[in-house]
Amino acid sequence: MGEGTTRVVEANGAGARVTELGEEITGVRGQLDSLVTELDRRRHVVTSWTRPAVTRRVGGMALTAAVMAAALLLAPRFTARYWLRRTLRG
Repeated sequence: MGEGTTRVVEANGAGARVTELGEEITGVRGQLDSLVTELDRRRHVVTSWTRPAVTRRVGGMALTAAVMAAALLLAPRFTARYWLRRTLRG
């Protein structure tokens, strides 16, 4: 059961099918090389921090975070002043 070999070509690699498979493998490798190159280029575009679009996006997020932090830190101070003045007036 399961012993022996099936569909094995008894040749030294010079058969037509072997040559055809070799050419097909070479073509597939060429396609994979181009796909991997494109994916690598896209990865570099996404992870590059020096590109203008990414820099603007990160700068905008940093500015937004700074404004929100300032609002959270300063809001209690200004509301405390307002409520203190209001309670002193009567």
